[in-house]
Amino acid sequence: MLRNVYLTLLCTGLWGVPSCCARQYHFVSLEKNWTEAQSYCRENYTDLAVIDSPEDNEQLLQTAGNPLQYAGWIGLYWDQWSWKWSMGNIRLDNRNGSDFTSWATGQPENYGGKENCGIMESRGLWHDYPCSCSFYFICYQEGSDAAGSYFLIETNKNFTAAQRSCREHHTDLASVRNRSENEEIRLTARGNYVWIGLFMEPWKWSSPSNPAFRNWADGVPDNAAGNEDCASLLMAGSSAGYWNGTGCDQRLPFFCFSEKKRVVMRVGLQLEKGKNPNEPGVRESLLNQMRGLLSKHTVMDRTSLKWKEQKDGLVFHPEKDKGEIWDPRFTQSLQSVFVVLSVDSPHFDYWFVWLFQY
Repeated sequence: MLRNVYLTLLCTGLWGVPSCCARQYHFVSLEKNWTEAQSYCRENYTDLAVIDSPEDNEQLLQTAGNPLQYAGWIGLYWDQWSWKWSMGNIRLDNRNGSDFTSWATGQPENYGGKENCGIMESRGLWHDYPCSCSFYFICYQEGSDAAGSYFLIETNKNFTAAQRSCREHHTDLASVRNRSENEEIRLTARGNYVWIGLFMEPWKWSSPSNPAFRNWADGVPDNAAGNEDCASLLMAGSSAGYWNGTGCDQRLPFFCFSEKKRVVMRVGLQLEKGKNPNEPGVRESLLNQMRGLLSKHTVMDRTSLKWKEQKDGLVFHPEKDKGEIWDPRFTQSLQSVFVVLSVDSPHFDYWFVWLFQY
């Protein structure tokens, strides 16, 4: 039997660990360019919409209702400065002129919207190319000397296959840190166009996030106009719900998102020897009592409450060096016991510390 439950309310303070999770989408019918839309969303909500799944995508369409416009901005954009070296995943950033580059004039240009990998041509200049194309490639082998060694592999492979081959038989595809290395690779290539370890992950979300979900319309992105560096959600016709590459200076309505409040709290539980708080019945009973107490202070139909399971599937673990005795105090050292309160309310003025005895 549960003997008693103690509840302590602390007026808004620094207790607990807030964790923002669930998103709420908002359709803004004002027509702005992508940068203006981003600023508006950041000022009034959280940011331009991030889409994690088909369900999120469908929710955006439903949020728009029956708009007059054909498309609306989402938070996806082309980051032209996202080039990296395969070896070490080191970012190539030449915006401040501090990193060596050897791009040919007009490169990178992203012709066709899919040029995400880099080759070196016979003059030692770099071009962006579709990663699916096949070329010879240059591998680098680390050695006892600082320079290492370069090898021309005279087999046509796409970028991914070339990278895999270099990693299996050498160190990685060749990186270029300075003019001297660039010249050595050029000589090793013997006049061939070759893959080097330069690639990019171009499409980024305005809000820090990296979902793998994409829902481009057929043949998109293709950068057809040469400046289609922002993404919009199509809202009309048979293409509704698909994404399109669009010039960022166009004026469109847009989708923002805001984050619902979620609070992660630590709880302490003191047990009689031999009692197991991880039994499903005990866990649910505790949760029900907490719901009852919380209902006195907030509207429960706008609040969810659940235990956070650890990697081993359990909720509760004995506090370090205390065996089966649980310290009922709220302490920084009690890291493995949590309760998550998801509260979608602008008037939520309390953080909760739940103290139990069993």
